[in-house]
Amino acid sequence: GTSASLQVGEPVPDFQLATCEGDTVKLSELRGQVVVINFFASWCNPCREEAPDLEQAWREYQDQGAQVLGIAYKDASSKAQAFLAEFDATYPSGIDPGSRTSRAYGVTGVPETFIIDQQGRLVRHVLGAVTLAQLRQELDQTLNE
Repeated sequence: GTSASLQVGEPVPDFQLATCEGDTVKLSELRGQVVVINFFASWCNPCREEAPDLEQAWREYQDQGAQVLGIAYKDASSKAQAFLAEFDATYPSGIDPGSRTSRAYGVTGVPETFIIDQQGRLVRHVLGAVTLAQLRQELDQTLNE
């Protein structure tokens, strides 16, 4: 319900992501980095628009203390992997079994992007396709605080 709505400045729920590469990423272990969490699906058209921008942001900022994570929303693992391969996405991504993480974050549709600061608090929640300009602005600002 609406109670799951995350507020800017509040700590976000921790989660564990089993990536398509077979790794495990735990959000709480990324403390000290700025984390961009992107909920996407292979069947989502706006997700196709933003995918190159997310990958570009990842390539620009991965050495500056930022991490991009993709979480597939109501999607099959094989389809999510094909989507990521199509856009040459190199950031860690995985599916969301039982929609646990998307529910914890109050995701109502895709794409939705959450930008988390070094202390694990929400900086920005973007509904709909995110742009490279938005990502650069938020990352520059949060990394320099």
